[in-house]
This record gives sequence, structure tokens and C-alpha cells, in this order.
Amino acid sequence: MYDVTNETSFNNVICWLENIAHNASKEVCKFLVGNKCEKDGREVDYKRGKTLASAYEMQFEEVSAKHNLNLENVFQLLCKNIVDQRLSHQHDLEEAFKENKVELSSKSKMSKWCGC
Repeated sequence: MYDVTNETSFNNVICWLENIAHNASKEVCKFLVGNKCEKDGREVDYKRGKTLASAYEMQFEEVSAKHNLNLENVFQLLCKNIVDQRLSHQHDLEEAFKENKVELSSKSKMSKWCGC
């Protein structure tokens, strides 16, 4: 999230994205949000936010937390992305099991702390 009235906050997004790329799972869901879209004195226009989001393969929305504008939409889209990703991952695992690409070993060691 960045503040559309603050160029510096927008410029920091790239640093945050690099941090995510180095420290998070490749499968992490990302969504770029420009906040304070209701304010005058905009320093970052919609097109720049959209272009940056596209470059990093993210969805993009502008919101106003103050006026509750587009917030629900952002949360719904992000939740949908997470659920879709998890379902796709589950489907991939099921297919791998069907094709015998995943082997389960019965020789795995159980921790002495396991309550199983």
C-alpha cells in the first residue's frame, strides 16, 4: 500500500517488492493498493500505480480508507486470489499423487513429542 499523495511512499513499493521476492514464498499473493484517492494534491496518478502493478504481475486498486471506498473490493479480490491459489495447489498435489509422482515413506521418524 502506498499513499497517492506521497511520491516517496510509492517509490518505496519497489523496495518492499524486492524484500518480498527475497524473503517470502514464490507463491505469495501480492496486491498493490493506492490509498487516499479522495484527497487533492495527488503525486502518483492511477496509471503509474497500474503500470507498476502490471510489471510485478499484481492486481491494483485505489482506495480511500477514510471514506471506505473500494476497501471491501480489495479484500474480496485478495481473499479470492488466496483461495484460488490454495485450491490450485491442492489440485496439483492430487494430480501428482494420481500420477505416482509423489512417494510417501513409511520410514519417516516420529518425534518423541508427537502426540499421535
